[in-house]
Amino acid sequence: MKAIKNISLSSITCAVCLCSNFAFAAHPLNSDDTGVQGAKHWQFELNTDRSRIKDDNAGKLTNQSINAGLTYGITDNLDFAINVPYEMYNLKDNANYFPSSSQKGLGDITAQFKWNFYNSVDNKFSLALRPAITFATGNEDKSLGNGKSTQSLNLLAQYTLNDWAFLFNAGYTRNNNSFGDRKSLWNTSAAALYTIGKNTIALDAGIERNADPSSDAKKVLPYILIGDIYHLNKDLDLDIGYRHDFDKDSSSDSIGVGLTKRW
Repeated sequence: MKAIKNISLSSITCAVCLCSNFAFAAHPLNSDDTGVQGAKHWQFELNTDRSRIKDDNAGKLTNQSINAGLTYGITDNLDFAINVPYEMYNLKDNANYFPSSSQKGLGDITAQFKWNFYNSVDNKFSLALRPAITFATGNEDKSLGNGKSTQSLNLLAQYTLNDWAFLFNAGYTRNNNSFGDRKSLWNTSAAALYTIGKNTIALDAGIERNADPSSDAKKVLPYILIGDIYHLNKDLDLDIGYRHDFDKDSSSDSIGVGLTKRW
């Protein structure tokens, strides 16, 4: 198991991070909006994302992540949320570069706040802060977690115009880990959402610093995501999304579906 973790660490951690990122925003998006639940209101999310990473030198990694998230409105402009992930991955051998392996189990649990601290007079523009902490609950020996607690802070901006909503996120993560990955990571992203009837169609794109220490210090990982959220009613949504990550060393694709219930 140690050999697997050392050689294939970057592929595994990237896949786990890719899927867990969905848990922070309104699934299937990676960019988060500034909306909060409101005092004493709840939201439950259940989603699953499946990603495939192919590296010509290392082999193929398939990762399935199931996320259960619960959000509570502490005040009218402050939410608290917790996300519990269950991770499953399968590593396939490529020319004996590393041994094949399959693992599954609890991932790293995340707790976060979202504070909507500014709304314009016409309610078209708003800002929010989202601090989060990830606890080392995943088994690091099975590459199901970082092995150490991580912290992050994201600034969220949103502009709404009729049926359109535009999102912008920028953040920093202190990526504490037991595997030698980069500890200082940044991310930025933007999304455009258009609501027509009961559907909200979304296009989401962004870049983030590569956690792999073997890459160039300035190397970034861009992604693009398309998705649709179907509103069964004002309190119940179904969604689907597809994401592609651009990396000259490997190809990565992910597809996810989810359900959101509010009350």
